[in-house]
Order: sequence, then structure tokens, then C-alpha cells
Amino acid sequence: MRPVKLRFSGLRSYRSDAEIDFADLDLFAIIGDTGAGKSTIIEALCLALYGKKSWSGGISTTDLIADGQDVMRIELEFVADDHPWKVTRARQRNGSSPVDKLESLDRSAPNVDQSRPVTDKIEELIGLNLQQFTRAVVMPQGRFDELLQATETERNKILASILGHGDLEAVQREARNIRDVVAPRADVLQGARSQLPADPTAARDAARMAVDDAEARRAFLAERSGRLAEPAGRASALAAALPTLAAALAAVPAFSVDPAAEVTGLATRCGELEVQLTDARRRAETERTRVSSCDSEITEALAGFSDRDVVLTTKLRLDEAARDLPGDLSHLADAERVVAELEADPPSPTVDPELAVELSEATAKRTTAEAALQTAHHDVAAARASWENLVQARSDEATAAAAATELDADEAAKAETAATSQREVERCAGLVERARTAVSHAEQANRVAAIAGDHRPGDDCPVCSQELPEGFHVAGAADLDAIKLELADLVGAHRNADAAARAAVADHVAAVERASNASRRQADASQAVTATLERAESLGVDTSAETEDEALHRLLTEVSASQALVDAAAEAERVARSALDGAEGERKHRVESYQQELARARSAVAAAEERVARHTQRCEGLPLRWAPSDSDRLDAEMLAAIAGRLDDTLVEIDRLSGERDEAQAAVVAAESDASRIAAEMTEHVVRPAERSVRSTVDHVAAVAAACRTANSAAAALEVDAIDVPGTAGLPADVTPSAIPTLPPAVAAVLERATSALDSARDLAQRARVAHDDAAAAVTAALDATDCASAGELHTALSLAENHLERRRDEFDAIDAQATEAEAIDAKLAVVVPLRENLDVLVASLANRQFVDHLLNLREAELLAEASRRLRDISGDRFAFAPEFGVVSTASGQVRSPDALSGGERFQASLALALALVEIASRGGGRLDAVFVDEGFGSLDANALDDALDALGKVAGGGKMVALISHLRSVAEYVDTVIHVSRDDVLGSSLTLLTEGERDALLSDDMQAGLTT
Repeated sequence: MRPVKLRFSGLRSYRSDAEIDFADLDLFAIIGDTGAGKSTIIEALCLALYGKKSWSGGISTTDLIADGQDVMRIELEFVADDHPWKVTRARQRNGSSPVDKLESLDRSAPNVDQSRPVTDKIEELIGLNLQQFTRAVVMPQGRFDELLQATETERNKILASILGHGDLEAVQREARNIRDVVAPRADVLQGARSQLPADPTAARDAARMAVDDAEARRAFLAERSGRLAEPAGRASALAAALPTLAAALAAVPAFSVDPAAEVTGLATRCGELEVQLTDARRRAETERTRVSSCDSEITEALAGFSDRDVVLTTKLRLDEAARDLPGDLSHLADAERVVAELEADPPSPTVDPELAVELSEATAKRTTAEAALQTAHHDVAAARASWENLVQARSDEATAAAAATELDADEAAKAETAATSQREVERCAGLVERARTAVSHAEQANRVAAIAGDHRPGDDCPVCSQELPEGFHVAGAADLDAIKLELADLVGAHRNADAAARAAVADHVAAVERASNASRRQADASQAVTATLERAESLGVDTSAETEDEALHRLLTEVSASQALVDAAAEAERVARSALDGAEGERKHRVESYQQELARARSAVAAAEERVARHTQRCEGLPLRWAPSDSDRLDAEMLAAIAGRLDDTLVEIDRLSGERDEAQAAVVAAESDASRIAAEMTEHVVRPAERSVRSTVDHVAAVAAACRTANSAAAALEVDAIDVPGTAGLPADVTPSAIPTLPPAVAAVLERATSALDSARDLAQRARVAHDDAAAAVTAALDATDCASAGELHTALSLAENHLERRRDEFDAIDAQATEAEAIDAKLAVVVPLRENLDVLVASLANRQFVDHLLNLREAELLAEASRRLRDISGDRFAFAPEFGVVSTASGQVRSPDALSGGERFQASLALALALVEIASRGGGRLDAVFVDEGFGSLDANALDDALDALGKVAGGGKMVALISHLRSVAEYVDTVIHVSRDDVLGSSLTLLTEGERDALLSDDMQAGLTT
């Protein structure tokens, strides 16, 4: 991982935007005074990548937001695995709407949102979690020795992550997954291959040879079958036709009676019977004319009536109407008079209108009173709710006031605790600084003592070569180990005090937040009391009362008064409604009695009108000839006259009916004679003629069948066919009118049939001779075929064709199997070695021995590289021993990191970090940058030069190295310098110095005497 560009704002002392472009940087320094904001750059990197602080200070990051700012925002562009990424994180002081977003700038992967998924993806890309990052990539201020202090397990985890050894486990899993997919497919392919020919080429050649043999056999039999086809066909056709032809000729019947002579006699008898039948039919037609004449006269007499019974029924009904009509007209007149009198004097339809007015006024008063009562109830309900809200608001105000008082006291106590803790931190810091000065002085004294050795006054100075003055003596060596031990104790005490102070500050911040919230809640409660009080008073509530009944007394009194008014108005409405209902009841009774009497009178009128109409309708239904001339003046005398006329008509109809019956009897007698003559014609003339015609037709049909059979033999002989005789000229149906034409027609048909029969007999004799010749030709064609007949030859040819088809199908199947086998063999050539290789790979990675072996090799390589770099940095004074102890090259003594001085521990930590970067580079790992925050102050001038020289070599190898320090001498060694400054109002800012600005900065330090 290599940073490309870092942008942040609102972080710690950085109130405005700050940006560092790492793209063209290799070795550079970030220089600034203590507290200027240098270490915040490390914090920004950790927040961007992991969303967490670089130090243990709780999960919340709101305490990192700059004073006076509400938002903290960090953006980091970086390269991991040769792909560019951009991560953005932002936090609000109130904790709302956090931003966590990871973008793939080359779109090689999907973007990621939300804190945990973003952090997980970055850990996957970098290969390090936050703890490992602060040990391997950055060396934070005061914690630069964490990688040195790490256990073997922790170092191995860092090595495995950086060098990608964890990918080996993924390789094992992937190899196992691929093997689990490949192995079943290989088994299926091998199973399928076992069902196919072992030698596909040989199987295909054998099948092709079998096809060739079958084709040769079929071709030979097809040639012989072609030679046999013509004579065999002729012999077969004649053999089939000859028996049938003989049978057909034998089936032609002979005549026992000459059909032509028989039909001649029948034609003579047919003429005689035709004369008799004509006379009988003429007599029947004459009598039918008499019957028709009588029917016409009867219809004329009915004059519109359908028959005699209708005339009789109508005459009887008219007699009844003439008798009853006078009485029914009198009853109708009486009923009409009564109806007229009732309709002239109807009862009144309405009641007294004053009663309705009184009811309407009473209803309006009752409605008004009820609306007033409802309003009073609503006012009481609203006032009661307002009173309850007021009581609750006063209770909430008291509770909030008590809580605010309690939390204010707690906040004051927490503030005092935080101040005390901070004073303790400052005291410990002073002690640590004095102890470090003592260590430095002791180390300098020891070096001087070692250099001076046994020198005496007058000797040359080992430093400047001048003569040592009189009185010179070598100071005694200081107890450096005791002083360092005291420094370690003070550093531990300072760390503990700092942790306690941070915890106390966090508690105080939380207490301030709680007290502020409580104060806001108290203010909100007071405002709620005021608003609720105003609302209650506007609703008429007595807010000075002690109880609810006292507070609502006036409103409840108004409700009682409204209820009394509603009751009085309802009673008045009831009295008015009762009076109106009584008057309406009396009116309805009078109307009902009148309507009943009027209905009875009208019913009597309708009954009388119905009876009179029934008498009148008897004349309305009469035919026009019988209807009266003036129906409006119809009376009993007129009805009696019509009935007399109908009686005369009945007498005339009876006379005409007798004459018609006599003529109908004569028609029946004549038709009986005609039927008898026609039956004799059918029985003694037509049916014998039909039998003669049928025997003629049967004889001709037998001859025609023999001719058709003979014609099948004629086709085989290739001679002209015989004309088949027919029955043309004979009638389809034998009727009396057709009988005179039968004698010549029958004679002509029989003559044609006799000629055709003679031709058929001659053709049969010729066919027998031709059949014998064809049979001899067939016998000659069957030689050398192993077949006794043409049928056997055809069967053999069919079998040969079927055999050839089977051989071709077998070849196609074997060819397909061979093709499939060749394809499977090609797949198995790939799959089987792949499965075997996967089995070996999975077995090799089945346990951790291989991975552990690689880690042991890498750890040994790391130890050797770290030891080499420590020798360079320490001037060959120290190196690393096994288990990462530090060994003195002079004495061979091995010391743990805890026993080292501050400078020695920084040198060892720096050497280990640089070695880790180098090992990662060799193994294609993921470390391309290292950040060193402070620690240089513990080095003397020579050690500082050695350390900076070693860092320069790393940067020269293509890695990025960032040096963060308050020492301006670091800037003297490095060309690229970023200066961090801080303003009490504007906060911290970053400036990339030009060469002139860098030189000016160093010159100012030298003039001020600050450069060491």
C-alpha cells in the first residue's frame, strides 16, 4: 500500500482544509514545533483507513473534531495491488449522518459503503488491521517500539498478512473446491469411456467392411430379380386370371324360357287392362264434382260461420240475451246515480295547519337547547384535558429541575477530577523530561570517560589534540543503568497518569453533556407549563384551584343549566306532536270510510256495465251478414229477429248435407273398381315383365364378368380387350307404359351378350398356352440363386436390403461411439492429470507445516535484514539475536527491548521496521511506505546521521519514507520538507517548503541556537 493524496479538515487542530500530495515523494520530512499538529497526519491516515483512532481512547471519534467545527472529514487516495482507491470518512459532532465510502478509481471493483464493510475491504487490500498497521507501517509518537515489543505470534501474523501467506490457505481451499468439481466429472467421463470401444479405429474399419459385403450381396440378387421380373409377372398374372376366367365362363346361366317371347304376350294383356282402368277413373271424377258443388252451397248458407254447430250455439245465446237485457240496463242506471252523489260531497283532505306550526316551533327550540348542551360538554372536556396537561407539566417541571441540580453537581465534581488528573500528567511529564536529560548527561559522561581513559594533565586531548591543562582529571562513570531504570519507571507513571487524565476528561465531557441536556429539559418543561397555563385559562379553567372539580366548577354549572333547558324543550315538543297526531288520525278515519263507500258504488256500476256489455258482445262477434245495422240502438226485439234468421239457415244446411253424402258414396264405388283393375295390371302384367327383364340383366352381368376376367388375361397377353356387353335400351323401371317397348330392347341386349361370350371363350384358350411359355422362362432365370421360386428370390432380395440397412445402422452407431470415445479421450487427457495434480496440491497444503516453514524462513530473513540495518544505524554497536533480542557486538550480551535506553530502543525499532519493508518488497508484499513519528530526539548527532542515512537508502529503493519530528536537524538532511505551523485562531496548516524556504528555516534555527 502506498498513499497518493491525503485531504482532511476539522481534525484536531486543523480547522480548515489541509492536503498532502504523496505522488512524487520518496523521502520527506514533516517538521514543526511540539503541538503544531504533526502527529495528526498519522491520525488522519488511521481514521481514513480504519475509521478508528491510532490510540486507545474509546470508540467515539467526536473528541477528535476541531474546536469550533461541527464536521470532521478525511479523504485518502492510495494504491493497493496496482489499483487506485479513494476512501472518504466524515463524522458530525452530534453523531448524525456519518460518511464511510470506498471508491475504485479505475472501476476494477465495486464501490463499498458503510463503516464496517469499508474497513473490512481495506484490511483485505492492505493485509493489515489497525494494530498491525501502527506497528508495521507507522511508528506513532511514544509507541514506536510496538513492533519490537510484539510477540512472535503477533510478528508472524504481520508477516503473513504483508507477504500474502494467508493466500496459501485460500489456494488450498480453492484447490479442494476445484478438485471436488473435477473428480466427479473425471469419474463420469471414465465410466462413459468404459462403455465405448477400446479401439475406435479398428471398430470403425470392421463395421465398414460388413457394409461393403452386404452391398455386394444385395446388388447380385437385384440383378437376378430384374431378369425374372417380366416372365414372372406374366406367368403370375395369367396364373391368377385363368382359374377365375374358367369359373366366370362356367357361371354364365342358360334360359329356360325365351325372355323376348314372354314380354311380347304381356304387352297384349297390358293394352286390354288400360281401357278398363280409364273408364273407372272417369266415373269417380264425375261424382267428386257433385260433392264439391254441395260443399260450395253449404259454405254460402253459413255466410261467415265455420260450421252448423256454431250457428246453433249463436242462436241459443241470442235468445238468452233478448230475455235478460232490460233488467240489466235498469240496475246500471241506479248504480251510476249513487256514484255521482258520493263524488259530489268528498271529506276534507287536511288537518288544522296551526297544529303543525306549533310542532315546528317546539322542535326548533329543542334543537337549539341540545346544541348549547353539546357545546357546554365539549368545553368541559377540553378544559378537563387542559387541566390534566397543566398538572402533568408542573410535575415534569419539578422533576427536570431536580435532575438538573443533581447533574450540575456531578459535572462540577467531574471537572475537578479532570483538572487534578491533568495536573498529575504535567507533573509526571516534567519528571520524565528531567530523567531523560539525566540519561543524556550520564551517557555523555560515560563517553567522555571512555575516550579520556588514563589521560593526565599535559597529555594531548583525544578530541582536539591540544595539551590538557593542569588540574585535569577524568570524571567518574555514572550509574547509567540505574538512571535508565528510574526513567522507565517515570515513563510508566506518566503513561498511567495520561490514561487516567484521558478517562477523567472523557467522564467530564459526558457529565457536561448530561448536565446540558438536563438544563435544556428543565427549560423545555418551564415553557410547557407556561403554554399549558395560558391554554387552560383561555378555556375558562380556574388555574389557582387545588382540585379538578374546583377548577371546572363554573363550566359544570353551565352544563347543568343547559340540560334543564333541553328537558323543558323536549316536553313541549312531545305535547305539540301528540295534538297533531290526534287530528291526523280523525282525518284518516273519515277519508277511509268515504273511500270504502265510493268503492262499493263503483263496483256495482262496473258489474252492471259488464252484464250489459256481455249482451252487446254477442252481436259484435256475428259475421257481417248477420250483424245488426245499428249496434248503438240494440234492444231485445232486434236480438230476437236475428235468432229467427239463424233458425231458417239451419234447415237449409241440413238439406244440402244429405245430397253431398249420396254423391260421396258414388265416388267410393268408382275408385274401388279402379284399384281392382290396377292391382290386376301389377300382378299379372308388370311383375312377370320385371322377372323377364331381371333374368336378361343377370345373364348379361354374368357374361360381362367373364369378359372382364378375360380382359385381365388379354393385358398379360398384350392383345386387344373384349368389349364388355351392357343393358343399354332396357328401362330402369318396368311400368305399364314401358311394357310395349320391351320386346325389341330385350332381343338386342341378348344378341350383344352372346357375341361377347364367344370371344371370351376363345381368349381363355390362348391364355393357357402363354402361361406355359412364361413358366419355362422363370425356371431358367432362377438358376444359381438358391431360390425355388420368384417369391423366394424377392424374399431373399428384401432380406439382403434389410441386412444392408442394419449393417449401415451398425456402422453409424459404431462411428458415433468411436467419435464420442475420441472426444472423451481428449478430455481425459486434461482432466485426469489435473485431478492428480490437485490431489498432490491439497495434500501438500493439508496442514500448516508448509506455511509455518515459509513463515520461519521469512522470520529468519527478517531477523538477518533487521540485524544488518541495526548495525548500520548503531555504528556496528548492536545487532539482533534470535527471538529478536538485541545483542551488543562488543560484549555479546543479549538484552530484551525493555532493558534498552530510549535511543537504543528507537534504533532497534527503526531497524526492524525498515527490515520489514525490505522483506515485504522481496516477497512481493504490500508495504510501500513507512511513517516514523518522533523518536529522533533520543539519538545523538552521530546516531541521528546513521538513522537518517539508513532511511534514505530505503527511500532510494522505491519506497516512501516519511520522517515526522520537531528537530529541525532532520530537515537539514532531507530535501523535501513539509512545515507544520499552528495559529491560535486559524489552527494548524501545512506548507511544502521550497529549497530557499527550507534553508531559511534552518538558518533561523541556527541563529536562535536551537539546532543540536
